[in-house]
Amino acid sequence: MRIGMLLTILSVAAGLFPTSAAQSQSSQPVDPTAQSPSTIAATPKATVPLDMDQETARSFVGTVAKRRHAYVLKAADAEYLLNDRGQAKQYRGKRVKVTGISNANNVIRVELIELSPLK
Repeated sequence: MRIGMLLTILSVAAGLFPTSAAQSQSSQPVDPTAQSPSTIAATPKATVPLDMDQETARSFVGTVAKRRHAYVLKAADAEYLLNDRGQAKQYRGKRVKVTGISNANNVIRVELIELSPLK
């Protein structure tokens, strides 16, 4: 019984007092604020309406046409969806110059629509 109790006391004491081998492994202090490069958090992107890039407005020339419930600008290089139905409606079938910003999906955020002189 005394031997069992002695072994229990020694095992508890060994847990409280680490051996010198264990101490030599952790001789370097650990910086809790240090981060490895793979744990750097990504910075969130700001959202822009209609996924438009931060670009300056440019002009597009073409004819306004109706497609289902939307209006498009049929230009020489592509067909663009116009996001302002109110302005586009009054120019249906006419050659216009649209000033605005386009995105990768060929959507133009309309700033101005005006009649374009024929060239």
